[in-house]
Amino acid sequence: MTLTQTEIDAIRARTEAATEGPWEPASLANGYVIAVGEFSVVASVIEYDDNGDIHTTLTQNHENNRQFIAHARQDVPKLLDEIQRLKDILFLEQAEYLEMKRKKNEALAEIERLNGIVELANRAAVSAIAMLGKRGATE
Repeated sequence: MTLTQTEIDAIRARTEAATEGPWEPASLANGYVIAVGEFSVVASVIEYDDNGDIHTTLTQNHENNRQFIAHARQDVPKLLDEIQRLKDILFLEQAEYLEMKRKKNEALAEIERLNGIVELANRAAVSAIAMLGKRGATE
């Protein structure tokens, strides 16, 4: 899955608009809440059964769910910052790669130019040797 910059910006905006953390999980009779401090509830979760009735007991995974929701307030900003850090590194690496590619192409062009000079020098040497050979045969 790839996140677009628009999606990342939307996640960051929602994160910045949410109540400041840290959030903490707390229990209710038929669910749980996520709170800031002792009396400031930022979210509540009530679990329902397949019939739409409130569970009288929480699911086995409720503690994991509760921890996940509560820690999202701290985790999401960290993840967004890490995404930005990695994007910055990628940008620099791409720039370095493009510069190396440019230098490689320049080096290849120089090699081709020098190979052309060597080829001309070889032809000239062969011609000179041939001329010397003809001159020596006529003397």
